[in-house]
Amino acid sequence: MTIIVKYIQLKIREVNQNNELPRSKQAAGDYTKPRLKNMKISTTVRYGVRALCELASQKNNEPMQIRDIACNQDLTPRYLEQIFHKLKKSGLINAHRGRKGGYYLLRDPAKITVGDIVKSLEGPIELVPCSNLKDSNKMCLRENYCSTSILWKEAGEKISRYFDSVSLKDLCQKSHLIKKIYFF
Repeated sequence: MTIIVKYIQLKIREVNQNNELPRSKQAAGDYTKPRLKNMKISTTVRYGVRALCELASQKNNEPMQIRDIACNQDLTPRYLEQIFHKLKKSGLINAHRGRKGGYYLLRDPAKITVGDIVKSLEGPIELVPCSNLKDSNKMCLRENYCSTSILWKEAGEKISRYFDSVSLKDLCQKSHLIKKIYFF
């Protein structure tokens, strides 16, 4: 038992030296991972959603080349290739090679949700590292008596349900309305 306590104390000292968490958090036994100041959606997800909206706006689901999507969305082609690799692997898009080649959606935009895109690029939504301990090898020192774990888990589930309720078609229609209001 004392070995475990000494190990925890050693980890807390390491975190103190790296200034990753304030003392109050360390004393409470919270995770020793660095925290973000705000909750954020990753650039990978944001760019992936924008790029798929671009594909969804193509008439007759015609293939579109990465350089054109990147140019239209102000993204780098190399980063977009990495994102498309994940989306292709998950079965949301495919590609044709050749002169008239490019990427295209494999499903109707009405059947692709933002949740599908998020899960393809980042995996399930977890607001805190300990929200899904049962399905992983993670460990939390407070898992048996944490008063907030249910809150974070439910919040993540609600966000996930919301993303699952918004289709790519819905999103594209909303963005076309915004463009009409601001640019036309």
